[in-house]
Amino acid sequence: MGLTFLFDKFRYKPVAHEPASFFGDFLMWLNEELDYEVGYLNGKIAMDDLIDWDILFVFSPGENLPYSCEEVNVLSSWIENGGVLIITRPVKGYEKLDNLTERFGLKFTNEKANSYAFFAGVTDKLMEADPERFSKYKKILADHPINRGLKAVAEGPPKSNLRPFFIEVSNDWDVIGACLKNNEAKPVAAIRNYGKGLIIALGIIYLFYMWDFWFKNESLEKKEDTFISNVTFIRRMFNFIENYIKNRKGK
Repeated sequence: MGLTFLFDKFRYKPVAHEPASFFGDFLMWLNEELDYEVGYLNGKIAMDDLIDWDILFVFSPGENLPYSCEEVNVLSSWIENGGVLIITRPVKGYEKLDNLTERFGLKFTNEKANSYAFFAGVTDKLMEADPERFSKYKKILADHPINRGLKAVAEGPPKSNLRPFFIEVSNDWDVIGACLKNNEAKPVAAIRNYGKGLIIALGIIYLFYMWDFWFKNESLEKKEDTFISNVTFIRRMFNFIENYIKNRKGK
């Protein structure tokens, strides 16, 4: 049996022009391939809701915000005691998420990247091809098991207008994804330890809506001339979480 995964459906706001059912492909993948138990949070957060779950996924929040002070305290305590929070960018009302994220040294912004993809890592070939550009990424990207040796992660197809959004993080975070803005690399994805738990922040949402497409084309990520590493990035993320939880529990 895999991990237990709780989706915050109460805060979920579907993107208007994307059928909500598309996101179900990702949850189905978690259940069928990773053998996760997937559950749904349909109301405000209470400790009784979280106590039996390994991961809380706050995906595309935009409804029923902000979080109450009591909810923030409960969620913080749960993470401190070993819970894992994964949170993506809001659909709207970015400022309404601040009362939660400021507790963790995190801020989602409404600033969209110019590129359709962010770089999770910088390979030797990329550095050789454009050392001036990729040295900027090197300065900000952490050498972390999730992003080590990877290339780009796309929010959408190259010809689409789908773009990652920047996040702001304190020094407690390891940046595992970045884009250039005004000739400076800025965070798009990051991870941090918080007590005995973990928090992963992602300035993306469409990767999950389009999961079935990326998953069906996963074999392309293994080709030498391919820059996209979407599925590999997400697999690495969950592998890291699983190993972290197993080590913490001594299993």
